[in-house]
Parts: sequence; structure tokens; C-alpha cells
Amino acid sequence: MAVIILSHDVNDFEVWKSHYYADAARRESLSLNELAVGNVSDNPNKAYMIWEGDPVKVDQMLHDPELAEKMKAAGVVNAPEVVVLNT
Repeated sequence: MAVIILSHDVNDFEVWKSHYYADAARRESLSLNELAVGNVSDNPNKAYMIWEGDPVKVDQMLHDPELAEKMKAAGVVNAPEVVVLNT
């Protein structure tokens, strides 16, 4: 088990967040435990997701072409930066 932190720039955080939550079943199917989702005041359009789970499953999810299309529709600007903390 690891803690996985993802971040990426988005066009509009609130729009992105609605798309993110609409795709919750994908993360649930991978047994990802969501610890936090948010942004920071000095860069409100940088989205952060913190999950507990299997980094191999996250990597597979991030290479799914269907997810790439959903991310594009949600206004994701760049590929996610991923940090894995082994706990």
C-alpha cells in the first residue's frame, strides 16, 4: 500500500472537479481510497488528488485511452505529475 499524490493543471478547477467526481466508479473499482482532492490558493487551477492504494493500478489507469479522453473533456492541460510515498 502506498500514498499516491497526483497533480495537473486544469482550465477551471470547479469544472474539472465535477468531471473528476463523475468518474468515481473507476477509482473505486481499483480500490483507491481517496484521502483528499483540492487546489491551493496561489494556483487555483492546479488540481491535487491524494489516494491510498496500489501504484501499479494507478499507472495502468493513467494509461487508459478512455481516461485520457475524459481528462481532455474535463479541461486537463498537462499530464499528471505523480508522487508515490511508500508507507
